[in-house]
Amino acid sequence: MSKITRVDPHLGDPNWVGKLSLRYFDKENVYTKIIPFFENPTIKESQTPRYANYAPIGRSSNLFGYLGADSRKFEITFNLTLPHMTHLGYDSIHVFTTAVTPEQMKGEILNGAQKGAAGGMFGAAMGAMAGAAAAAVKASAPAAEKISGGGGVAKELDDQYIETLLEDEAGLNSFLSLRSPIYNPSSPGAQDRRRIINMVASIVAAIRSTVINNTQNTRFGPPMVRLDWGILYRDVPCVCKGYNIVAVERAGFDKRTLLPRMLKVTMALEEARNLSNAESSMTGDALVGWEILLGSDSIPGLTMDPGNFKTVQVAAAKTVGRAFMKGLANQFGG
Repeated sequence: MSKITRVDPHLGDPNWVGKLSLRYFDKENVYTKIIPFFENPTIKESQTPRYANYAPIGRSSNLFGYLGADSRKFEITFNLTLPHMTHLGYDSIHVFTTAVTPEQMKGEILNGAQKGAAGGMFGAAMGAMAGAAAAAVKASAPAAEKISGGGGVAKELDDQYIETLLEDEAGLNSFLSLRSPIYNPSSPGAQDRRRIINMVASIVAAIRSTVINNTQNTRFGPPMVRLDWGILYRDVPCVCKGYNIVAVERAGFDKRTLLPRMLKVTMALEEARNLSNAESSMTGDALVGWEILLGSDSIPGLTMDPGNFKTVQVAAAKTVGRAFMKGLANQFGG
């Protein structure tokens, strides 16, 4: 039997073009969480135009006036499979953490100032500076114990499970921990298991956040969900109109945390583009029409998604083309 060499699709890699990027906006900052697709998603796309129908008397056909179109709708279904994610072994840091928030920075500064208050104003100032530095360190290097070390909520549930074992079961668990790394809570295998369990729980929390706002400042609504999936969906800005998460029971559960070993996630997204002028559409999320598909400067494989217009080559070609057409119009009085 011949060996078949397959190209690695990088599924699960947060830097690849198969992911959902969640953008959280506040007054001055944008925070990002990334949900990679660890398996091939199923994407159903639909869009409906709006027409005004005219029915002339004595005619057997209607006349139509185009009124626009509703946003594109996407129904995305993907799986989160615990054994598969464990096998891939990605450290999806972007699922766990974001940049330091102003509240977090303020808390670190006040905590540092309070610790240095015994040294007078100079000590308080130095403490505040130390707090700011600590916040910067946390932003650049998340706590290893919480992520790579397999800490977090998964470890809390593991410890609680062991504490509630009966005497005979506790003795058996101690014996097994000497013979099997997975039963030893400090082994690399157990740490990897907890890290992946925390990752799944954090992804679920991020999905839940796509339909709620900031309760401390209700002006800031749910995050923008940007869809990336290969050549057909390139950085498409969307809002989430609902989600559904189902535990696939036949796959079983993790014994200690009761996390389902397989979750089926369905998200209903609707495209949210800006209603800006034509020039801004070359660099942002503004709407474009079929005009970009015409002309000799049309690039093969080009779609109308924003990700296509964030490259220098496409933006430059379309900008030059529009400038040329505008010059012709001015020359001939158009």
